[in-house]
Amino acid sequence: MAPKKFKSISLLLILVLLNGGIFSSVSAQNENGEIVKYIFQKIETGLNKGNVDAFRYYLNAKVYLSLADNVSGYYTANHSFYVLEDYFDLYSPKGFKFDYVSVTSETPFAYGTYSYSKSGISGVWKVYISLEKNDHQWKITQITFN
Repeated sequence: MAPKKFKSISLLLILVLLNGGIFSSVSAQNENGEIVKYIFQKIETGLNKGNVDAFRYYLNAKVYLSLADNVSGYYTANHSFYVLEDYFDLYSPKGFKFDYVSVTSETPFAYGTYSYSKSGISGVWKVYISLEKNDHQWKITQITFN
């Protein structure tokens, strides 16, 4: 009788441990998703106001910028900050909103519509932004305006 009872308890213990592992994995995914959503909210706010400072912290050490005025290439976080600042001075934001945000992949991304004014002329560009995890922190690795 004891071996059968032991098997039942062992099986129950294994199921509880497996279940806890599943829940902790789901919990970690949810936490990552919330962090990524928060970062994209900061980016959206910054792009809407032309305020690079709002998301400066999230610029990766090396960021790929591809801007509609033929600026493209890899830049350091600091250089990216100044390139984007100059860009917003030239193409003043009238508004920005993400149309789609993906937080569940290993490389979260979002795209949206950027309305601007340059010398009194209005225009619209699509903006694409991707993140990657670098040293356990989500960072912006690409910003494209086209």
